[in-house]
Amino acid sequence: MGHSNSLEPGAKNSPEPGEKGFSLIELMITLLIAGIIVAMGLPQLREVSNTIRFSNIQQNLLSNLLYARSEAVKTGSNTIACASTDGTTCAADPTLWSQGWVIFTDENSNGVFDAGVDTLRRSQTIESIASITWSNSTPIVFQGDGTVNNTSSGNFLICDSLTTSKIARGVTINLSGRVRSANSVVCP
Repeated sequence: MGHSNSLEPGAKNSPEPGEKGFSLIELMITLLIAGIIVAMGLPQLREVSNTIRFSNIQQNLLSNLLYARSEAVKTGSNTIACASTDGTTCAADPTLWSQGWVIFTDENSNGVFDAGVDTLRRSQTIESIASITWSNSTPIVFQGDGTVNNTSSGNFLICDSLTTSKIARGVTINLSGRVRSANSVVCP
């Protein structure tokens, strides 16, 4: 006895012995439920991903500033950290660190990076998701004893440049040169 057509009177709707699998309706319901679960979880997954990315940017900035301070103490001379758009020179606007930064030992104490004279210690570019602003209008100068001058203490705000989340991070530098993270900041 072969398959019977379900439109015929008296036809069986159950599979023949030995036939296994899912019907089309069962498969469609399963896919519908899976789609609903995925759609409910995506916003939370995006928020977790952004939180991790912002924490990484904050830790990267923090470790680079700690490195600049340690280089100043190690060499006994000024080490400068400044915003950079090209990875080799300080940017014209010292408050916008969103494209990256450079760290260099200022051998001739003129406050700018001079290739061939100063030693470039580190160059960093960052993801475009973050907007990083520095509260002062000058680069950060770590002196040979690890402290900073009056114009080099301040705060960094790390905000969402796409404004798709409310995540905000910060980094603070005090006059003694201490660099620390700040997670209770508010972006404008």
